[in-house]
Amino acid sequence: MDIQKQEGGDNSKNIQVIGDVTCGISYTEARQIALDVFNANCQKMMNEAAQTAEKRANEIVDDFTKKLFEEHPELSVRLKDPSIQYSAFSVIKNYVKTGDAELKERMLGMLIQRMEAKERSMEQIVLDEAIEIIPKLTQDQINILSLILSAVYITHRITNIDDFKDFINNRLMTFYPNKKSNSIYTHLQYTGCCTFLGGISTYKPFIDILNLKYGGLFNKGFSDETFKQTFSKDCDQIIPILAKCQQNLSLMQFNAINETVLTTIIRQNKLERVSTQIMQLHNQNKMSNDDILAFLCSINSRIRSFIKDWDDKLSDLRTIALTPVGYAIAILNYNIKTGKNISLKSYI
Repeated sequence: MDIQKQEGGDNSKNIQVIGDVTCGISYTEARQIALDVFNANCQKMMNEAAQTAEKRANEIVDDFTKKLFEEHPELSVRLKDPSIQYSAFSVIKNYVKTGDAELKERMLGMLIQRMEAKERSMEQIVLDEAIEIIPKLTQDQINILSLILSAVYITHRITNIDDFKDFINNRLMTFYPNKKSNSIYTHLQYTGCCTFLGGISTYKPFIDILNLKYGGLFNKGFSDETFKQTFSKDCDQIIPILAKCQQNLSLMQFNAINETVLTTIIRQNKLERVSTQIMQLHNQNKMSNDDILAFLCSINSRIRSFIKDWDDKLSDLRTIALTPVGYAIAILNYNIKTGKNISLKSYI
């Protein structure tokens, strides 16, 4: 038997086979399966309605097939699974009903996630439920879920003022709707996306949450003279944990994003003997809540309204606790809008 030499270009894969080989299914087969699923399940419509339905069905199937083969071609074989076909039909059916472009993007993203999930896993069960629920929500309601996720559940990687401004503008306020009503929250509970914290339980006031996570950014700093007067002979040992003040580059502060990190740095640098002085100097230079609010409003003027809503004792906003289905929808929407890639598995 002749064995011929194979050559491939950059970033290519060479496969040598003696006999038959099957690698998933083709693009055309995948597209046809998705269309067959819809046509086999959708009741016949009349005249213009039928034409619109067919146009939308073809549109979402084309978008789905393109997305699947561009991002995860290895998953195409799963279209033969009855459970995947059922989920695909739900997605196609709901886009045919609404024609909503934003909803289409979110449903397709969720369908791809569903194809990646193991059968009978918690992730699969949650995603199946989320696929049925997401068409029942408005975009404002979906954004509220992502708002709670970003404000409370995610600890963002923030090390400086620029990171923080990006967080406020693009990972928080982008999800804050301009118009709100209590029906937004009650409907989210009705659809199973959230529960309300029981009794008098609520999340902390929003500025307290920011202080807890990112308090190192809200420090007015101290001068070189104050530093030397405070620590005297220990200055050389403490200098490694100093940084330029985030609020005033002519001053200094301790190089920690929050007090928990500062405590860790003190221990790592074996500075326990002066830990009390370090914490005192850090605390006495904290910005007041009014100063923090003014700083936040300088980043995004809408945040004043958000904080007022959050801190209002009669508002449901800060009593929302996400359910697994709420997490699935919130994370999908968050990833689409921010370009991040947070995994649902970490939250369920």
